[in-house]
Amino acid sequence: MSTSSTLLLASRSRTPPSGLTSEEAQRLRDLEHVIDEGMEGFLKVGAALLEIRTARLYRSTHDTFASYCRDRWGLSLSRCNQIINSIRVVENITGAFPEDAPLLAEHTLRPLSRLEPELQVVTWELIRHLEERPSGTTVEQVVTTIREAIATGWQQREAPREPSKGRNGTSLNRTHHRASDQLGAFFRSVNKMTSWDPVMIAQADDELTLKRHLKAARALQAFCSAFIQALEERLAK
Repeated sequence: MSTSSTLLLASRSRTPPSGLTSEEAQRLRDLEHVIDEGMEGFLKVGAALLEIRTARLYRSTHDTFASYCRDRWGLSLSRCNQIINSIRVVENITGAFPEDAPLLAEHTLRPLSRLEPELQVVTWELIRHLEERPSGTTVEQVVTTIREAIATGWQQREAPREPSKGRNGTSLNRTHHRASDQLGAFFRSVNKMTSWDPVMIAQADDELTLKRHLKAARALQAFCSAFIQALEERLAK
């Protein structure tokens, strides 16, 4: 711990800061000690930041959580939120795969926080089939592929754009081509999922998560049904 941090903590230990009860002031010191030392890694740091944000324990010295993060830790609000979001990803994944806890590092999990909770677990399972010890690069690539397939592939069916003309007069639609490539990459990744057990997946989560899984699965089913019909009609011509 730095000398300035030591002096700051020592001064706080003598007089509880205004606006906090004695218990809250002590809890703030305990949480800041976890962040300052970081001995238990990003999980405890993230949990400490989350509690400080949720309980507004920063209010004795700062008006906002953003200014507290900046002044106290030299971190931006977005970086603190990244850490907090990563521990939520850890909770989701370890709930389904507790044995994978040693593989979960903050920089590796960061891309997964960009997915909806119901997709995080199944995406991690896919990644584990691709690599025994997933790298941050692999996680980023898989998450990007899935997000782009959802954003451009699924939405494109609902709002197709007018085709544009190429130099040779042929009809082109770059958006459709891009969506098709991304969707193809997504399905190639899905084809590698050979050992998934739907029953085990359905038994792994709480009721709220299961409802989210069901909503996502139905959306994917509807898309696949429409996609299969469109492909069959195209191939039948």
